[in-house]
Amino acid sequence: MSRAGGVYGGDSPADVSSAGGPALPESPWAIEVSGLVRRYGPVVAVNQLHMKVPYGSLYGLVGPNGAGKTTTFSMLMGYISPDGGQARLLGTPIQNIHTLLGRVTALPQDAMMYPTFKVGQVLHYFARLSGVPPPEIESSVRRVLEWVGLPEAYGMKAGKLSHGQHKRILLAQALLGDPELILLDEPTSGLDPKTAVFIRQLFRELAKNRTLVVSSHNLAEIQEICTHVGIINHGKMVLEAPIDEFRGVGETLEFELAPHSVIPQALLDPHPSVAKSAYDQNLGVLTVTVNRQNSNADEVTTRTLRLLLDAGAPIRGVSRGKSIEEKFLELT
Repeated sequence: MSRAGGVYGGDSPADVSSAGGPALPESPWAIEVSGLVRRYGPVVAVNQLHMKVPYGSLYGLVGPNGAGKTTTFSMLMGYISPDGGQARLLGTPIQNIHTLLGRVTALPQDAMMYPTFKVGQVLHYFARLSGVPPPEIESSVRRVLEWVGLPEAYGMKAGKLSHGQHKRILLAQALLGDPELILLDEPTSGLDPKTAVFIRQLFRELAKNRTLVVSSHNLAEIQEICTHVGIINHGKMVLEAPIDEFRGVGETLEFELAPHSVIPQALLDPHPSVAKSAYDQNLGVLTVTVNRQNSNADEVTTRTLRLLLDAGAPIRGVSRGKSIEEKFLELT
């Protein structure tokens, strides 16, 4: 997005590198979690959790209510202490999270602002807490307000903000100091569609030179913006992978036809390029699983479409991989 005429007004988040430029990481992981445990009395909220977030990724953490997502965020940020296991952020043990002041920030799900304070005052205060040098505080505050599209909110009282504006100001707070790693818990919850689209675009810009971890129940949003996904359930990581691998892109193909369409028998017979195939005639859905040892998704797609077209089958659509929602329902 260009600097002139873009939604950010000034420099976009992708145009501003972290202070001094982040050094090349010794490890490929911005976050490494091994065997993390947190108990609340007899309840085990996080149970031997393992998690790895690559540098430069936009990582989506999903799971049902009570799965342990917020507890995990709270441990990673040092708000609460784990009962066992280890975790590192930017190569630093979470016991020393205070040494990452300004390099790691978070937006908790239930974050609030003092309603009688002006937005500029609140952001100045948090800029100081984030270690922004005093001479740079004013420009940093103005910049993050531009990033979230609310420069005019500087002099407004927090209590006068709409829900969507409030969320965007809280996000601005998490961006102060130009952090390298940002953890966001339900950042688009309750937003209207237009604001949610704006925030998703902002995340893409931020992720060009930062690492973002986004916890959300909006699975379509996670599928749209994230490069990596982890599903947590009952305090455990049940699946963690790059988004394409997660969805099985390159493995599973679905061809939508008119219900009760007749398809060539060759599409159901054994073939070296296909691991298995199935056809639901009532729904008109042909599902093909690619044999990746002998072929790839493009080749199988071309062959299948050719056979369907030659047979005159009415093709309504083609999709590759399962949706995150389907995968989520399988695993939770």
